[in-house]
Amino acid sequence: MSATPDPAEVEGSDAAADSEPAAVRLAHVVIDVDDLDAAADFYVEALGAVVEPIPAESRAIYRRLALPGQAARLLLHRTDDPPDDGAARRRVHLDLVAPDVDAAVARLCAAGARWVREEDERGWRFVVLADPWGHLWCVLPGDAAPFAGVAPATGAERGRPRSGSSSP
Repeated sequence: MSATPDPAEVEGSDAAADSEPAAVRLAHVVIDVDDLDAAADFYVEALGAVVEPIPAESRAIYRRLALPGQAARLLLHRTDDPPDDGAARRRVHLDLVAPDVDAAVARLCAAGARWVREEDERGWRFVVLADPWGHLWCVLPGDAAPFAGVAPATGAERGRPRSGSSSP
């Protein structure tokens, strides 16, 4: 027996008439930080985010940020938990795409990101950075849309020689 019921078998389900699964969308990527204002300032400068208004009762705990051209939002969450209180805490990272990886990395590091390493995976060169709170980001070339499962297209970033150092 399948763990997922057939929509036609679920009593009262609108999906029974329309066999499409219910739409689920990503609303926020939540990032734990210890200083909301510093984190908001960093993400505004680094990613061009815009701080959105939120209810007054939430302002002591959250900052909601819109990213240009994106439906999902970053939600900065103030916490006093230590950043290394468990392995699961760092299992999510952001993938950022840029037309010029090196220029983007330089700009992000100037904004306060920290260089972690350079990678070459399945023919794609990318750079791993960390924000000031230790959250990892992979900065991928702009044509990396097929990175997750399709052979890479030829381009300026693919197959590009890796630099000799692992730090700027």
